[in-house]
Amino acid sequence: MVLCTTGIVGARMLGGAAATDRPSVSQLGFYPGYGTVSGFRSLENWLGHDARYVVQFSDASNAGAFGGSIWGQTVKPGAFQTIASRTGFVESVPLTMGLGFGATTAQRAAALNATLAGAHDAAYRQGAQYIKQAGFTSVVLRLGWEFDGGWMPWSSNGNEALWARTYRHVADVFRSVLPKVRLDWNGDPGWIQNELAAYPGDGYVDIIGLDVYDKGQGVAWNPATRSWSDANAAFAKMRAQLVFQRDFAMAHGKQVSYPEWALAGGGTESPRNAGNDDPTFIQGMFDWMNSLPASGPGSLAYHSYFNEDATHDGYHVLGHFPSSQARFRSLFGGSAAGGGPAGGGGPAGGGSPGVIPPHGPGYSMLGADGKVYAFGGARNIGNAPGPAFAIAARADGRGYWITDGMGSVSHFGVAGGFGGRPPLRSDEWVSSISATPSGNGYWLFTIRGRAFAYGDAHLYGDLGAKQLNQPIIGSVATPTGRGYYMVASDGGVFGFGDARFHGSMGNTRLNQPIVGLSPTPNGRGYWLVASDGGVFAFHAQFRGSMGNRPLARPVNGLVSYGNGYVMVASDGGVFTFSDRRFAGSLGSNPPSAPIVAIAAVKG
Repeated sequence: MVLCTTGIVGARMLGGAAATDRPSVSQLGFYPGYGTVSGFRSLENWLGHDARYVVQFSDASNAGAFGGSIWGQTVKPGAFQTIASRTGFVESVPLTMGLGFGATTAQRAAALNATLAGAHDAAYRQGAQYIKQAGFTSVVLRLGWEFDGGWMPWSSNGNEALWARTYRHVADVFRSVLPKVRLDWNGDPGWIQNELAAYPGDGYVDIIGLDVYDKGQGVAWNPATRSWSDANAAFAKMRAQLVFQRDFAMAHGKQVSYPEWALAGGGTESPRNAGNDDPTFIQGMFDWMNSLPASGPGSLAYHSYFNEDATHDGYHVLGHFPSSQARFRSLFGGSAAGGGPAGGGGPAGGGSPGVIPPHGPGYSMLGADGKVYAFGGARNIGNAPGPAFAIAARADGRGYWITDGMGSVSHFGVAGGFGGRPPLRSDEWVSSISATPSGNGYWLFTIRGRAFAYGDAHLYGDLGAKQLNQPIIGSVATPTGRGYYMVASDGGVFGFGDARFHGSMGNTRLNQPIVGLSPTPNGRGYWLVASDGGVFAFHAQFRGSMGNRPLARPVNGLVSYGNGYVMVASDGGVFTFSDRRFAGSLGSNPPSAPIVAIAAVKG
């Protein structure tokens, strides 16, 4: 018997099918972090189609660091030149070097004058040579990006005419090496209209860009939801700035771009003035980009989601925001053809699924990036493209399924593909997957308590019509496969089919939320586990817990194992309370992406 439970933990990386010809999709790009080609490809795998642009930032500390940073992005072995034939490259280029944030107007003027006098021309030419050497056929430069606010070392504030001359000088240097380069005059909503005196002229601008983040909108903020009280009102304020940008671009015969746009949460700048998990913002940007002219002035040149966190600026990585992440993929990803992302359907290495022997006792952990870590008799038969939300395994251990938040299911070993991608609501995503005892089917369960059956799985009811106090964070089939349990983060338990209700924590104040449920092997009881490792037994023997012990990272899953259970923390730490021996963990060597689920093999 294999049982699985999962916590709701997002991931950094994104899967789908073919891109359409909508500009919002065909002109999509990402900032995946500095020089992270693997991260960029993971985002593409998650979407299901290639991204058109990659955005990068060059080092402004000194001329040597500037050139070295572009080399590391473009021609260093394994860097973005490996995808240059199909990907446009957007480089963010400083107009000053060696000047930090918070510089005075006079200091910025001196630094701009140094650039204008040619102090950094050699470094700019070297950077241009690296970009040319990498073989990109489409190159965009964001010269002095976000110039309009006072925070940047190359801000135009108080030096508008000087800034424009410096911009033109640096543009000429790059054009001497890259004559077909496009230039993006890139500012910020609400700021750029105050710095029109810094416009370098139509001969030096091809694109009018805005960096758009879901924060600082000046509308009511709800501390309970940590988001806008009215998300539509928040985006309406942003839309007014987008209209100004579009109209300015059209008046000058230019395209528009969004080189950085992202969700926002926390950070030292705006911990109480950011949208956090705000799918309305994702939808709003998608709809706005699709409303632009199809070509010519005002049309979309490119856009790029900023998929990296910043200490001062807060969280932006899509994986922090499950509902918004699901909306992003549904809008910008490929179509839902087939039963899941490519890459499943067989064992690693391409061997025949029929020769995979049954496994012995053990367990497998699933990372948010789709990587599987096997211990004891369990085996890694293959990894899924991220983000991964849940794993379920065949009872004989010869295969498993992995799902993402949209319900795209990857299958490995002899685990067959039976479908996925259920019709989800805008505020809903898949949180759990559970296999039938035969291994010829599975259920997908969502945070709204809805169930979807595939293969030989049968529906026994769900909570789709019920108003829930808290989201459903885990769902798992009974040992017979003729029913299933659902558990909410407040400890409420719901049984369907032959899943008998034995009690819950729904009316009890908890120190930490519930993150998982597992039935006993005989199906006559179950255990609940909280994120602090506290275990609650109902018609089941209590074997111990971590509730009174310090944990490096929170627990987010528990499964039946032997005569007891095993739980896992997000850093891969494993805690066994069973007659089965400890088979290992990742606690001393945490994975790059958090562990989001565990599946145990009885053997």
